[in-house]
Amino acid sequence: MKEMRIQQIQQLLREKNYVTVEELSQRLAVSSSTIRRDLAELSRRGLVVCGRNSVIPVSEMHTDTSISFRSGLNAQAKANIARRASHLVQNNSVIFLDSSSTVLSMVDYLRTKKNVVVVTNSLIVVERLRGNAIPVYLIGGFLSERSHAFYGPLAEEALREYNFDSAFLSPVVITDAGYAAETTEIAATIRKAAVQRARSAVLLCDHSKIGQYRAYNIGHINTFQYIVTDDPVHIQNTTATVLRV
Repeated sequence: MKEMRIQQIQQLLREKNYVTVEELSQRLAVSSSTIRRDLAELSRRGLVVCGRNSVIPVSEMHTDTSISFRSGLNAQAKANIARRASHLVQNNSVIFLDSSSTVLSMVDYLRTKKNVVVVTNSLIVVERLRGNAIPVYLIGGFLSERSHAFYGPLAEEALREYNFDSAFLSPVVITDAGYAAETTEIAATIRKAAVQRARSAVLLCDHSKIGQYRAYNIGHINTFQYIVTDDPVHIQNTTATVLRV
């Protein structure tokens, strides 16, 4: 019975690439706790990656992963990092916020800032800022339905029209060689373009991202002025100022 459910879960993931625990529970007519045990088994087999309330096949970790899924990974760590990073936002500044789930968590901490202008490629950042009296500019380009963000040459060209006091971004991983890296070229290049236009570039990174590999580099960690992380050990030997939470 368990193996049959596991096969059904895998089939649903092949069809949809992203499924919530609630949906699986309803589709398979079993409890959420049973689904979580099945997902834990699939995770042990190296077949899936589990978020707080959702799951994707492991192959999806090498594509433009859904923002809904990413938001559920290490959510508390991301919130702590975002809160600390928000202290670097100065009044009377123009800042760039990328489309990562970690940077998205910063939005709630910007309400006390004065005369801050936000530029972003993220539709969700724009939605979160509605009604907060914070001017926000959304750059155009190619829209990714998964990350709800704009990428590509038009987006990169739009960024070159700005001079940012600070750019805040979070990569998918930091490699063993010390490079902030992404799974797709377009995700890497939009962040690289923002860093090039910023007086101060801030890298947000929780411990789960460190020591992994992805194909496309944003830049070496020494490219950044600040790194905000919850990792107590592995971010070392860098010219950046490391702020730990």
